[in-house]
Amino acid sequence: SWNDLEDDPQYFPVYGVVEIGEGADYALRFDGDDDHIIIDEDMPNWEGYLEIEAWVNPTEIDGIQFITMYGDYGWGLYLNNGYVAYSNDYSLSKNPTSNMTVQEGQWSHVKVAVNSQSGGEFFINNQSAGIIEPGKSQIPQGDFGSNDCFQSGDECDELYIGRMGAGCDCNHFYGLLDDIRIGNSNNESIWQFTEGEGDITVDSSGLVGEIHEAAWV
Repeated sequence: SWNDLEDDPQYFPVYGVVEIGEGADYALRFDGDDDHIIIDEDMPNWEGYLEIEAWVNPTEIDGIQFITMYGDYGWGLYLNNGYVAYSNDYSLSKNPTSNMTVQEGQWSHVKVAVNSQSGGEFFINNQSAGIIEPGKSQIPQGDFGSNDCFQSGDECDELYIGRMGAGCDCNHFYGLLDDIRIGNSNNESIWQFTEGEGDITVDSSGLVGEIHEAAWV
């Protein structure tokens, strides 16, 4: 089947992709173990307002699975046992979550919109899925200073897709991801995965991501 665990994408028929506009759009499959994308590029200053959205098709919904995270415990979007969660705090247990879940083995559109002053809101398939209180809508800059980053001396300011950020090589996504958008009215970074092959993907503004093991479908 198209969500088989084989790493060779030749085993996946095309009905596993998301269709957007004319023709088919590729997606990337993450194995939940070590697959991810790393983007070592400068990201915009979101100036107090940020939206993160993506199409997700989780093979399983158990546990914590990051869609994206910036830097060392910076802003991010992830699934927590199927609920959509926003990375606002070093302690994941303190992060806000949606009041609805996504479905296992099905495509869902997930989104969070946060204003650092007034709060935020979750959306699943364009329906409101919970309000975020103002105290939990901060936009952390990803410079926490975790042990891994401190000891390595690395800057730890990369954007990650498919796993937690630079401070923890953990909480990998298990399933398919596509059309990830990070932005606001002034700047945006859209990852549509249009290449269909290779170990490099480029966003709408020319930022380059290195694909580590994730398979094209």
